[in-house]
Amino acid sequence: MSSLVLLIAVACIALAVSAVETGPNRSRELSLVAALAAAAAGGRVLFAFIPNVQPVTIIVAVTGATLGARAGIATGGAAALLSNTVLGQGPWTAWQMIGWGLVGTASHSQPSASPGAFCSTG
Repeated sequence: MSSLVLLIAVACIALAVSAVETGPNRSRELSLVAALAAAAAGGRVLFAFIPNVQPVTIIVAVTGATLGARAGIATGGAAALLSNTVLGQGPWTAWQMIGWGLVGTASHSQPSASPGAFCSTG
């Protein structure tokens, strides 16, 4: 039963990645998603030794809210995969990819905020 669930999870991840690569402005969006995923993965590796600090979650949430659910899913999945190459791959990697992908999707489904809601004007 658990292998069937894992197979479905991997299929969902593959579908999400293929959706990013076939959307409008795919090269511009793909390069932005790759940069955000690299920043999230780097932040996760840098803050791995501090308990309960997850920069990936906020980066994925802001990406999903501003660029859409498709970009949020791709950023979350790629960040988990990239950071786990340093922190260690395992059976939890697919579940982390799904979890952060859901964060990107859920943040997109929230009501729109004002244009400067994610900026600090000091």
